[in-house]
Amino acid sequence: MRIEYDRRFKKHFQRLSVRIQLLALEKEELFRGNWRDVSLHTHKLTGREEGFWAFWINLHYRIKFDFKEDGTVRFYNIGTHDDVYE
Repeated sequence: MRIEYDRRFKKHFQRLSVRIQLLALEKEELFRGNWRDVSLHTHKLTGREEGFWAFWINLHYRIKFDFKEDGTVRFYNIGTHDDVYE
């Protein structure tokens, strides 16, 4: 699976604690293997976020992404629920 990282994602990733960064990397590996793994809680977003998806890093942190036509996944944002869906 090819994943691209939006500028905002990179910026917000760097601001996270090392503990959350490491957990996010673990979850990304799981996502690469099976993006529908039940432990990721992958879900479509609705409302003004329609067209995007998200998965859980933990109870409080999420990664927002979408699927491109060429099969690439683009990670747009990472952070708490309120940060990701701003």
